Amino acid sequence: GMSWKSKEQLEDPGHTYWDLDNVTGFFHSLGFDTFILHPPLWGVNHDDVKPMNHWWFYEWEKSGDRTLRYFLGPTIFTVNYASKILGIANIFMVGLSGGAFVANMAAAMDTRILGSVDLAGTLPFELRNPSNINEVGDYEQICGVHT
Repeated sequence: GMSWKSKEQLEDPGHTYWDLDNVTGFFHSLGFDTFILHPPLWGVNHDDVKPMNHWWFYEWEKSGDRTLRYFLGPTIFTVNYASKILGIANIFMVGLSGGAFVANMAAAMDTRILGSVDLAGTLPFELRNPSNINEVGDYEQICGVHT
């Protein structure tokens, strides 16, 4: 269940389990269209069979799968939809944690994304503490990038 929601969040129609802070409502109130994307295995993409951990993809990567596509693909598909179907010309992204990494990578790869803002993510590896396993980062930040 979604037991982490507070009583106020359960009673407020602006809060949903995929947008607890009502980010979409805030940006809509400013006149912006908003899409929320969840990474694989998290939020609306979670099921009870697979763990909620991106390191699950490491086994796929070791067998030759190009796993970064599971993180960047939905973002680029959404940009395609926004620009080609909805006619949105000014696309900006905000990402949280591993989503910040995805937002920055997508903006670097796709010139239709005019800018990205990262929240609590994408710290350069040189600034991390390599002796602390919790400092490694999210899987998508260090998985193999295949050309």
